Amino acid sequence: MPIRIRYKNDPAQECTIRPTPFVSISTNVLKNAAGDPFGVNYSINLTGTILADEGSPYTVDNVASLGNAFGNRIEFTSGVTEPNKKGPYGQFDTDVSHRSTNLPSDGMVDSRPPEQQVHLRDRATAILSKQRVLRGLFAQDGQRLEISDIDGDRAVIVCYPRVLDINFEEGIYINTCGYTISLEADMLLYPKGDNDANLTPDVEGLYVVGASGELGVGETRDGLTGPPSDKEIFDVYDSAQGITEKKLIEQFNARFIQDYSEDWSLEVDEGQTERYDKQVNPNQDVFLPRTYRISHTISAVGKKHYFDPNAGIDLNSDQYKDSNGNLIPGVEDGTMPAWVQAKKFVQERLNYGNASGAYPNVFGQIGKGTVSLVNAYKGYNHVITESVDMAGGTYTATETWVMASGNALENWSASINSSLSTPFVSVSIDGSVRGLSEYTPSGYHIQERNDSNSKNFGVRTGFENAQLKYNQISNSGKYGFISDIYKRANNLVSVELNSSPNSITLGTNEFTGEITYSLAFDNRPTNIISGVLSEQINVNDTYPGDVFAVIPVIGRPTGPILQYIGGRTEYKRDVSISLVVDYTKLPYGKTRNPLLLKKPSIVEPTATQIADLLAELSPAKEPGIRKYFINAPTESWNPKDGSYTFNISWTYELDK
Repeated sequence: MPIRIRYKNDPAQECTIRPTPFVSISTNVLKNAAGDPFGVNYSINLTGTILADEGSPYTVDNVASLGNAFGNRIEFTSGVTEPNKKGPYGQFDTDVSHRSTNLPSDGMVDSRPPEQQVHLRDRATAILSKQRVLRGLFAQDGQRLEISDIDGDRAVIVCYPRVLDINFEEGIYINTCGYTISLEADMLLYPKGDNDANLTPDVEGLYVVGASGELGVGETRDGLTGPPSDKEIFDVYDSAQGITEKKLIEQFNARFIQDYSEDWSLEVDEGQTERYDKQVNPNQDVFLPRTYRISHTISAVGKKHYFDPNAGIDLNSDQYKDSNGNLIPGVEDGTMPAWVQAKKFVQERLNYGNASGAYPNVFGQIGKGTVSLVNAYKGYNHVITESVDMAGGTYTATETWVMASGNALENWSASINSSLSTPFVSVSIDGSVRGLSEYTPSGYHIQERNDSNSKNFGVRTGFENAQLKYNQISNSGKYGFISDIYKRANNLVSVELNSSPNSITLGTNEFTGEITYSLAFDNRPTNIISGVLSEQINVNDTYPGDVFAVIPVIGRPTGPILQYIGGRTEYKRDVSISLVVDYTKLPYGKTRNPLLLKKPSIVEPTATQIADLLAELSPAKEPGIRKYFINAPTESWNPKDGSYTFNISWTYELDK
């Protein structure tokens, strides 16, 4: 049973160990604490004997290598041509030292390596030099190891192991020295023909895939759809399709790890507790439940995996490239770094593909029987953080969701102010609305929200949800009696507050998806004209007075002479209405429409309300009115700042 090693994975440096060491192979199934297998590895032990004067490798002439100071001290048996050599220190036979010839006449004849003439005094040197060569042969991980039958060159088992340790037994090193070489492999491969692309893994090695992994929309693998399962992979292995190393890595996305952990946690978000939103009717009070936070942490420790660089494995996948599109160092030579294997494992178990607002309920177990979460809860603000430890071969990802019954969170506080200097009670209410994002981590930077096939179809950003929430509680910025913000303020005092706030301060932050507001209400009389920011109504009445003449007298110390000439002056009433409307809602332009036709005296409902107000203030309704006359009214309108003034006066007469 020849053991061959391709030194530095070079096919031209195939080295055979003779005498052939004993071989032992054991399978170690890797399982988590739950007993689920997630991988295997194979322990391969080579237990052999070094002969001082025979076998492969040959003895290194340590002295001659220092400058031929003593000549060629270790020679081959007389009559034997010194063979060509290869491998570490050039001490493995390039010829057929590993082959045997099957002659029908005399059975199997072994073609042994030629014997060297090693003097008794040099045998320790010979053995130690062969130890040096064996250490050099196994100085690198991932070299191709082949185990062949005793009578053939074709490999029976192929693997690319990691070297765990090399031990040489103690002794005086006269004739022999025993040794043990411990190796570890992720897969045992079996050739099918002469093409390395057809190397078939051992059936236990299929555990490297597990039950995860996911295909894209419309993708198939040999007619199979959906994520691969262990059973499915075994079925494929047993079918005519077969499973090769190439197929295992490319189509089933094999990943090799030595350990992993996966944790789910559910905790109360103390910053958003439960509360009641009181309504006018107590039977309609709204219960606002608290929010929760779900965390999902996956951490894996990968194994550096070695594969045949000549197996034709497609390395164009992004998982083998850095952010610049360059191959990760070592991959091109058949080495998959440990952290890449860990990353592949972790990423397949993350919830990238969850629909917007999906509830990551961990197979229905999170909250079951402990925290009774209602079906109305959805997941928002899905965030994934990742960390890589290249030296440690680990990859960790943590994803979190905010679990809420609505798409925005709100906090508010209120204060009541009153003083002797004013008859009004003032309520200040300050709050913030933080919208929850419906985007998945894989959905950012993809803006086809109108495409039904897009991950972003119908989803909203956190700021958009904050806007929706604020419009709900503020009656789309109109406030009034039906506004939730007004109801909250009005419920805090015993007086009836004016539904129109006397001050409004808004702040927005699109990056954090937050809207802040500060409003003040008081119990000042309600505006007569609806939809205005402020109104002022002034009524001036001038009553009749005496009609008299003022006659100046020169030198009169008491001033002019006042002469009553009989009669009284007229009644007069002056009315001034001043309004401020929201100029931001006025059309901007220089045409007649925005400049003249949007003033409150023309547009409804303010036009009718102004007319009704003037009708109420007119002296026509004074008791005993005999007749009245309207003086020329004046109107002032500033369409740029929304200020409007209307002045009118009457002169009237009473019957007494």
